[in-house]
Amino acid sequence: MMSSGLTLALKVKELVERISGCPYVITRDDGRLNWLMKHPPLKKESAVGDPCYAFPDLNANGDSIEIENDSPDMEHILEYSYNIRMSYEEYDKLLVPNVRKILEKIIPAFVKDYEIVCNGMEEVAKKYGLSPSGLTVKNSNCYTKFGARFDVRGMSDDEILSATELRFRAVGEVGHKFYSWLGFGYEYSPERQALVDKGARVPGLPGRLRGGGFLVIDWSPNTGDPERDQKISAEAKRYLESKWAIVFTPEGRLKLVNGEIVLVKPKAKNKSA
Repeated sequence: MMSSGLTLALKVKELVERISGCPYVITRDDGRLNWLMKHPPLKKESAVGDPCYAFPDLNANGDSIEIENDSPDMEHILEYSYNIRMSYEEYDKLLVPNVRKILEKIIPAFVKDYEIVCNGMEEVAKKYGLSPSGLTVKNSNCYTKFGARFDVRGMSDDEILSATELRFRAVGEVGHKFYSWLGFGYEYSPERQALVDKGARVPGLPGRLRGGGFLVIDWSPNTGDPERDQKISAEAKRYLESKWAIVFTPEGRLKLVNGEIVLVKPKAKNKSA
């Protein structure tokens, strides 16, 4: 006989509290497979110092259960690390391995933030025998969300608990790696701070970036959405007009010439004969 929603939710709550050592609260309970649970404090940015922040939330929505964690505001992380800003429209590009490779010499610590999550999800898929199709890493504004979703139709309580445990451990493991690297509390881990201290490198600019910067990953913008491309171009132009920051891409500086944005690539160094 299937349990009531409250009974199943409580079983899951007991399970994840045992695994994580962290308290969880059921914030919605409207049936056997319609509930939501989180650990308090409920994802408040100020609670980043709590190691429990590394563990995911759980959401049962009828046909499936989603186990998901998310990052702090990565816009703030980038700005606090390097005094660099980016358009909201481009943060999802950090999920692409080739983009991270291009940026690793420019903003190394920030790239490593994404590497830990993206590579970590691949590693736990192999470790726990999970299908990559059931794992997700996605961007929402400036937050990176990572987790697992599985279909629960026709499953018994015991089967649901077993599937939940596997995925909760996997997502929690990635979360712990990520937040341990980022740093619990208000200081980065020593390893991350060492990369931050090396500074950001702007193509064609001697030494590291000293003032503010605005990074455009692709110029001209090519998100595939003309509206998003226009937003990126408009933001770049505002920064150029205000002269608040150096506006640059991985290929060089962006400058205003007769009101138009032009990419100026650094001159190639002469090689000795």
